[in-house]
Amino acid sequence: MTHVDSTLICTFRKAPPMSNPVVHFEIMTPRPDRVRKFYAEVFGWQMTPVQDFYTLIGTKRPGDATGIDGGIGESQDGSNDIVMYIEVDDTDAFLKKVNEKGGKTITPTTVVPGMVTFATFKDLDGNTVGLVKREPPAR
Repeated sequence: MTHVDSTLICTFRKAPPMSNPVVHFEIMTPRPDRVRKFYAEVFGWQMTPVQDFYTLIGTKRPGDATGIDGGIGESQDGSNDIVMYIEVDDTDAFLKKVNEKGGKTITPTTVVPGMVTFATFKDLDGNTVGLVKREPPAR
């Protein structure tokens, strides 16, 4: 683990919210059952299966907004990957920016009705990053 200046951490915690926050993460693996069990037992994360191949992860403490929730899914190509998802207003507009700056679209904007609109890309070093469309607040 690297040393981080405590002043930097305090400054970060007081910083204003960013316009495009990381809102979700995914752990993709060829063996999701084993990985779900590991994280549940080690960290006490709540696991909620939503499909045969995907489980939502609850990492937040009751009454505490600290942290983000995520998911564990079965990778389609047998690889391991951890992906963070950044909330944006327009996934297509951000994919265009990504590609203009040298990144590469992996999954174009995809709508899962009643759930989410998302896309994925590779950054300049080959890391997979997701975009998720910001939804208006429920009324």
